[in-house]
Amino acid sequence: MPDGEPAAPNRAELVRTYGKFLGLTIINPLTVVYFTVFVVGLGIADTLRPLQAVVFVASAFGASLSWQTLLAAIGATARRRLPAGFRVGATVAGNLIVLALAVVVVLR
Repeated sequence: MPDGEPAAPNRAELVRTYGKFLGLTIINPLTVVYFTVFVVGLGIADTLRPLQAVVFVASAFGASLSWQTLLAAIGATARRRLPAGFRVGATVAGNLIVLALAVVVVLR
């Protein structure tokens, strides 16, 4: 491998990174709060039959799992290439998105 090129992440590194993201999501109570607020706040829960609710929750789980997989892969692949300030910008952007979603729920 030529000098200056970052090494490709190995499978174990990707699995560890994925596990970290998944663990943070599972232990982060705000993830559960966000999900609950959107389901209840937007009136989705009022219109679902029991089977539809099960399908909705399973779909949300699958979407979350795929999102965590994507984040883990991107994080493991790009962490050496991005400047340190990128994390700050990404954190601010993520918080602004959550704030915007909260405003949507409040205004409904």
